[in-house]
Amino acid sequence: MKSTINNIFNYSALALSLLVTFNTACTSEKDLDTDVIVNETVKSDSEISFNDNEDGTDPSLIFCGDQYIYIIDARKAYSSRYQNAVIESWNAASIADTIGLSENLCKYLTDCKPVNDGKDLLVTSYNGWSILLDLETMDVPFYTINSFGAHSADLLPNDRVAVACANPGNQIQVYDLDTPNKIISSVQISGAQGVAWDADLNLLFAINQESLNSYRLVDWSSNHPSLELVASAPTPKKGMKDLTVVSSNTLCVAGAGSYIYNISDNTFTEMTQFSSSKVLNSMNYNGKTGEVWYTDATVPAGRAIWSTRSLSYSNNVNGSGGASEISISDLDVYAVRVLHW
Repeated sequence: MKSTINNIFNYSALALSLLVTFNTACTSEKDLDTDVIVNETVKSDSEISFNDNEDGTDPSLIFCGDQYIYIIDARKAYSSRYQNAVIESWNAASIADTIGLSENLCKYLTDCKPVNDGKDLLVTSYNGWSILLDLETMDVPFYTINSFGAHSADLLPNDRVAVACANPGNQIQVYDLDTPNKIISSVQISGAQGVAWDADLNLLFAINQESLNSYRLVDWSSNHPSLELVASAPTPKKGMKDLTVVSSNTLCVAGAGSYIYNISDNTFTEMTQFSSSKVLNSMNYNGKTGEVWYTDATVPAGRAIWSTRSLSYSNNVNGSGGASEISISDLDVYAVRVLHW
């Protein structure tokens, strides 16, 4: 699976260009002063008021940043240090040989989406690669190093996967899971940042800075499938960055603020707690309980203006109170996902 020497040289040159782009993309994502002072304390003066789960278990989270992914027990991480609550961890450098890139290119993780009932993760990197990661074996049954600017991915019917590529990729790519690194279909969408499959409606949704698009699958049983645009809805604000499915008729979009989108009514309802937020890189909304876990880089922390040093929680998205936070003091965090509410 290793790439040729020439490909490595070409990819390294491209990576230098991607690094410059990444530091200015997604609402001016550029390096901060490296002398920034990091708060090493954790918030532990009170317990997060989690809503009770039906099975009595504590919520577990997945978060990613730099080249690392961690799965943690959220309640334990809040009352102690997140390092004491780690259930599993993974370093992207471990797949360098598998996907044929140098370890230095296995950085800038942009998502870590659980799929297949939490057994696998779809991991994307702005450095141009995306993988399916088996959480039990840590094997990589699928990868691509052609997804330049990758920000998000989701599984599709017939063992396929869609990858949303922002600048410089600017497209939604489709791959067969059993054929790594070969794009079988694509559709142009400038600055694509989020992608989500709605299995009930049989529609693929994708979001960029200013619009929410839906696509139907065409000739999907053939060797030449394609995506056909069904509708495009302008978002209430520019600067959208994240997209998740809440229910069969409801999506959550976030970036400059956060909104619940009713698909059948084509309406956006603002979650007012986030009206002043400008850089919500990830937002996970539980429609049954009203809880959210999210990352907010509006006031950046760490070494880059796109990063945060905390995972935030709220169970009152239309309230005026502040969020509860789990401090991640040693990592430039990009996204958080919920493995178990």
